[in-house]
Amino acid sequence: MDMIEDVRTDAERDELYQARIARCAPVSKKVIAIVAKNLDSIVLGESVDCDRSILETAREILELFVAENVRWADRAYVLQLVLQPFAHLNEKISASLDMSWDKALGILFKKDYLDLTFVELDEVLKQKPEVVE
Repeated sequence: MDMIEDVRTDAERDELYQARIARCAPVSKKVIAIVAKNLDSIVLGESVDCDRSILETAREILELFVAENVRWADRAYVLQLVLQPFAHLNEKISASLDMSWDKALGILFKKDYLDLTFVELDEVLKQKPEVVE
């Protein structure tokens, strides 16, 4: 099977990308608004109730896809854009917490956490009783 070569220029690919963003981002924001509107009725977690509670929201989103005439090829991208802000928030919050944790370790050990050795960690762990979960 021959591979199909993309003969478009960088400018043409960028133009197509910008057009796709312009087409999909507004729909993605409307999907987020639908989820936010229905959030109180959505059961979080893994359960049969979760599946049932999400059906009405899914129906509304599919109706939106019809009303906005979403292209079949764009359906997954629209949903990817919905998740994007949450992924970015997760990254930023996790990075901030990791930096705080690293700083706290440095303060606790009175040295840069990167310079800690397994011997030092082992000594500290042997001093503390086991945590019961």
